[in-house]
Amino acid sequence: MSHGGAPPASGSSARLVVLWRWSPEIVFLVVTTAAGFWAAGRWIEPFGDPGTWWSLLHRLAGGERLYRDVFLQYGPLSPYLLSFLARLVGLSPTSFLLMNWVPAILLGLVLLRAGRPYLSPPERLCLVGLLLALGIFGHGKTARLVFPYSPAAVHALIFSTLALLLLQRESPQRRDALLAGALAGLAFCAKQEIGLVALLALCAPIAARPSRARGWLVPVLAGFACAAMAGLLVVFASASLDSLKYDSHFWPIGEFSPWHGTRACGARFSCCCSGRC
Repeated sequence: MSHGGAPPASGSSARLVVLWRWSPEIVFLVVTTAAGFWAAGRWIEPFGDPGTWWSLLHRLAGGERLYRDVFLQYGPLSPYLLSFLARLVGLSPTSFLLMNWVPAILLGLVLLRAGRPYLSPPERLCLVGLLLALGIFGHGKTARLVFPYSPAAVHALIFSTLALLLLQRESPQRRDALLAGALAGLAFCAKQEIGLVALLALCAPIAARPSRARGWLVPVLAGFACAAMAGLLVVFASASLDSLKYDSHFWPIGEFSPWHGTRACGARFSCCCSGRC
């Protein structure tokens, strides 16, 4: 089947071409959906990362305040977004599964879409196989497709990839650059280092293709600054600088003591014993 050249001879041929182009996304969605139903909440580990986030959402949905009562080194977007959903639908194993499962699958689809200009359908099908092998059939801490170690990382990667997709167009407009910067800022509000890397990636073309990228540099920076500043205002309005530094270990200003790992394990154990997990 050819992607270019003369138009297909019939409507059925055109549908087959479209189906072939979308086959990696279809296979990925079908298999991961089946895996999500098969998991049915059995992959929740009370002493692992999913249990930590379940406890965190339980506390935020109960009225505690992030950075003041609940300490976290990540940005405020993901905890408050998921706690809002928890208030709407409740916090059960099924709802918690969906809160993690849907963004993880969406991220996989967005990454496959980002690779379409550079990879053929067979190559993207191989990429699907790699994602499934690592995410579903992997052992230990590699099997995290449904339950990532941090929902914030998944959200940040979704925003970052969407930002890069906006500037993949032939002639991106200033509004595309502004929106791309805002998406990178939202990624920063979810997980700071991923948002910063996304900003650097958006600004990198200024060095290689200055004539094309010069026009979108200022809108990208403006969009990023607006979104990131909104998140930082929430952070610094919730706790003192010392608390953010020594209690939340907020990145990049946080500092860790030698006893941090022991204290974190103790906090997880106490949450589980109190019934929060």
